[in-house]
Amino acid sequence: MRIFRLKGSVVNRTELHATLDTVLQWIYNVFTMVKKLVRHGNSLALILDKPVLDLLKINEDTPLEVSTADGQSLQVRPVDTKARRSKLDGALKKVNSRFSKTLRNLAK
Repeated sequence: MRIFRLKGSVVNRTELHATLDTVLQWIYNVFTMVKKLVRHGNSLALILDKPVLDLLKINEDTPLEVSTADGQSLQVRPVDTKARRSKLDGALKKVNSRFSKTLRNLAK
């Protein structure tokens, strides 16, 4: 039987596995929620609890990016506004350099 030391106390492998299982179950319960969609007009909405919003540092004015990588799950994350802004600036620069004459004519 292998013996481990856990914060000053000696535990055997079976006790260690039981402790790890308990910790993993706690982590799963803390970071996993089962939610149902609610009707909002003609759409469905997902209500996020305040602790989740606080954890992500988002509020009702925060733009969110919703995507799916595998078609099985949703990823919701705050939009990285600096990266988004630089991407938009790059696209505007490209359009202006390519179509500046046409845009000037349209503005007349």
